[in-house]
This record gives sequence, structure tokens and C-alpha cells, in this order.
Amino acid sequence: MKIDYDLLRYILIRIENISDGKSHIRAVNLVPKEKRQNKEYMKTVSYHVCFLIDAKYITGSKKYWYNPYFSDITPKGHEFLSAIREDSIWHEVKDKIGISLCDKGLSFVFDVAMKIGQSIILKGLTPG
Repeated sequence: MKIDYDLLRYILIRIENISDGKSHIRAVNLVPKEKRQNKEYMKTVSYHVCFLIDAKYITGSKKYWYNPYFSDITPKGHEFLSAIREDSIWHEVKDKIGISLCDKGLSFVFDVAMKIGQSIILKGLTPG
């Protein structure tokens, strides 16, 4: 399955909003109720949650890969989310890398997002 970076971003934002850092929350809780009957979408979300666990961006378990659980975002995940949270930065990252991020690695997307964010901050600090 190809990685959908928009979905990864959505998942991280949702986890940040619903996690208390202790509870085990199933991937199904990330999916809007109207989409929970769509088995392909559920499989895609589960795959992406497992991917984020493997990448150490979230803590959780893949014991039940079809509905893994998570507890929280790791410091590495928070750093990535901070870099891509703002819509304007995210759109610029996608514009710079290309419409499809599928063939890019997560660390590459993270590096581009960090550079764009730093550039925006530095522009704001420059007098004039």
C-alpha cells in the first residue's frame, strides 16, 4: 500500500486531539462514524497507524493489525506534526515536493517541512 501523507497528517492531528497519553485507543476511533463501514478505508487507516508505530511517531500496538491501538504521539511525532500542522506550510511542502508524496520517504517530507517552516520564521524575523 502506498503511503498517503495527507492521511498521516490527519491521523497525527486526530491523535493529538483525542489522546490523554495513557489510554489505549483503537484506530477505528480515528475514523468518522460515516466511514467506519467502508472496509477498504478502515484497512487504509489501520495500515497508516501501523506505519506510524513502526516509524516511532506514535506509541501503540500492532498486535491486531486490522484495528491497532495507540496511546500517544512520541516526541519525534510531535516534532513532525509541529512542522506540518499549519495548512499553509503543508500546502507549500506538497507544492515543493510534488502533488504525490507517495514516492517520498517520511524523513524527506519532514526535512522539507522543517526547512519551509524555518524559512517562514526567518522571513518574519527579518526587518523590513
